[in-house]
Amino acid sequence: MRRSLFTGDDERKAYLEYFMKGILKLLENPKSLADEQCYHQLCRLLARIKSNFQLRELVAAQDYPKFIEAVANFTVKSFQNLTVCKRLSWFLTLFFRHQVIVCIIC
Repeated sequence: MRRSLFTGDDERKAYLEYFMKGILKLLENPKSLADEQCYHQLCRLLARIKSNFQLRELVAAQDYPKFIEAVANFTVKSFQNLTVCKRLSWFLTLFFRHQVIVCIIC
C-alpha cells in the first residue's frame, strides 16, 4: 500500500493490523482455504506483504508473533501437500525469503 493513501503512520499501522487479523482468521479456519483459488490468492498475498510493509512495521504489529507462527504452520502444511506445493511453493518461500534477507542485512 502506498504511504500516500494514509493520513499518517497511525492509520497505516491500524490498516496493517486489520490486514494481519484477516489473514489470521483465514489461517485459523482451514475450511475457508478448501477452494484452490482462495488458497492460491492467499499465497500470493503473503508473498506481497513485504513489498508493501517494512519488516519493522510487521514486527511492531500487535499480533505479529501469532501471525508469523500461523504463516509458518501454513507453509509447513502446504509443503507436506505435494500437489499444492508444486504450484505455490514459490509464493510461500518468497514471503520467508523477504523476512530473512532483511534480518541478514540488519
